[in-house]
Amino acid sequence: MLVPLEPALLQATRATPILEMDTTDHLRDVAHLGSANYDSLRTQFFNAKVPLVNPAEIWRPRTTAEVVTAVVGAKTRGQNVGVRSGGHTLTCPALVEGGILIDTVNLNREIAYNADDYIVSFAPSTTSRELSEFLTGVGRFFPFSHYPTVAMGGFILAGGQGWFAREFGYTSESWIEQVEIVMPDGQTIIASQTEHKDIFWAVPGSGHGFFGVITKIWARTIPARKLYHSTVTFDSTGKIDDLIEWAMNACDAAPTEGVDITITTSFADKGSGSGDDSDDSRIYLTIDTTIYRESLEEAQTASEMLSRFPIEFNDSLVAVNPVKEASWSYVWEVQTSRIPAAGKYRRQGDSLLTNPQATNEQVSLQCKLIIFS
Repeated sequence: MLVPLEPALLQATRATPILEMDTTDHLRDVAHLGSANYDSLRTQFFNAKVPLVNPAEIWRPRTTAEVVTAVVGAKTRGQNVGVRSGGHTLTCPALVEGGILIDTVNLNREIAYNADDYIVSFAPSTTSRELSEFLTGVGRFFPFSHYPTVAMGGFILAGGQGWFAREFGYTSESWIEQVEIVMPDGQTIIASQTEHKDIFWAVPGSGHGFFGVITKIWARTIPARKLYHSTVTFDSTGKIDDLIEWAMNACDAAPTEGVDITITTSFADKGSGSGDDSDDSRIYLTIDTTIYRESLEEAQTASEMLSRFPIEFNDSLVAVNPVKEASWSYVWEVQTSRIPAAGKYRRQGDSLLTNPQATNEQVSLQCKLIIFS
């Protein structure tokens, strides 16, 4: 049984369909093992290193009712269910051998904003880029993911480490108002802080261990500010641990309000030639600072700690792009230049966050070992 949504949330002042709905038989969007498009659908993940795990069926539902059909059918047949929103989890756990994969790429594809209560609603496959474009148009902000193609379903279940988390906290903990969920028995519920509170509590951080299929999300928003960005790049050859330690100390000293800092490394010849091999042993270290403030002067002050680097690093400086006003489109371009496009590279994620008491010096030395291993 579908639970009716609150009327206030249906009276959106602005709604944008982001996929033209197709009302034909949902079975046209079910791929079976051995069908012509099966493997291309199975391998649609950010990581090209996709395990050889074969669901019996791949569903691409367009409505919550079709998700119910898929879940009830899987229960009847004794199959396990995997769910994919954007496919950014590196290990591809949405793939379940012999089960079904529910790919939410076409599901409930509309973003809507209610100007009365400042709530935005969106589908689990809505990406950060789509939300940024829509919310910019209505002058609002919600802390979506740092990468443009990350989808909100997996982002919320993974805890939601969104933009400017040092100011706003984890997105899943304080920004989500309610979630529509199809439960294992096929029942559709709306979980919030007042209804189905235990299930709502389980949403943040449960990841692929969550026991339902998220089909729609409602979240609060705040007035948008101006966006600013700066970049500094060093040749870290011979001093990478010192540079990382300085950068981490500068991050700690930077204001928490509206300041987001990313540190990345790459070979000096990144982007040249073909293939993944490098002919240049130099490692470049790049620090991107994204600032969310009301004026250029505020942004310059907020990022000051990362624009004043020690004199001993002067000879390592490769490029400086000072603070300037930016757009989300520009930020997404920067992010994708630091982390290459989906489906092209075989990726592995290593975490250094194993000891919260570790000093910045210890972490920087461990980074050096991993980079040069």
